[in-house]
Amino acid sequence: MTRADKIAQALQAVGFEDVLTADGLDDAMVGITINGIAVYDADKCVEVMARDNDMSTEEADEFLWFNTFTAHVGEKTPIFVYNIDKMLVVHGNAVE
Repeated sequence: MTRADKIAQALQAVGFEDVLTADGLDDAMVGITINGIAVYDADKCVEVMARDNDMSTEEADEFLWFNTFTAHVGEKTPIFVYNIDKMLVVHGNAVE
């Protein structure tokens, strides 16, 4: 069973059958909002896109910004987030 199948099964089990997911980015899905919107780690999306499509991270980032991150496909449009703890570490402000 693929991760996509497992996600679909888990969502259905908790009553979220109508969740709109981002094709090919299952490995970057980190959760779901309480009102049934899929949530993805944006940095992980770039990694997955680059890995699965033989792209550089720069190409994957550009592709996702143009085609996915800024797309609006209705009220169930997935949300793409940056991990704040990772941002703090990258910018030298890690909280201990």
